[in-house]
Amino acid sequence: MKKALNSQNKLIDIIESQSTDTYKCPVCGEELIRNFGAIKQFYSHAKDTESNVSNCEAKMKFIIKEDKTIFQESESNVLSTEFYNKKFDDVEVEMSDYMSEEGYYLTREQKDIIFSTEDRVKVSALTGSSKSTTLYYYAKNRPFSKILYLVFNKSMKLESDDLFKSQRQVEIRTIHSLGYFFAENSIKIN
Repeated sequence: MKKALNSQNKLIDIIESQSTDTYKCPVCGEELIRNFGAIKQFYSHAKDTESNVSNCEAKMKFIIKEDKTIFQESESNVLSTEFYNKKFDDVEVEMSDYMSEEGYYLTREQKDIIFSTEDRVKVSALTGSSKSTTLYYYAKNRPFSKILYLVFNKSMKLESDDLFKSQRQVEIRTIHSLGYFFAENSIKIN
């Protein structure tokens, strides 16, 4: 998870977190561990069970995806007041039987993308919704297909380079580097 409630019950992004504070899951209320590494930063449940690792993350993404108004509010307390104090018994995220290398199950939507038979697949989702993870397993299942992965900036490219180092068929470029490539090679896009 990238967001958690701190000891003052304020929704905090992992980048804003402090090592001296305590954090809990905005969905289930359980204690979270702050994992703050050089490449990846995230919160994880202290008690790793299949339900809280995948369901809480998926429910949180679903809530943020469904209600666009939360991004227009400047106070993150709106999230905890409007969403995280509710019971989420009515929200179901369908998990698949496809297990990742890390030992968690991917969602049904991710599995559908990974095993798609279409020539081209476009995945549009919010930040932190596992698009890169989905593409990693998509590429892993297509070792002989050339795949272009466009990222926004250099830091995302460096992180993606590390993630896809075993997938040589994936070319990772920033949007700007792709533009420079076309300009340097006098390629016109119609």
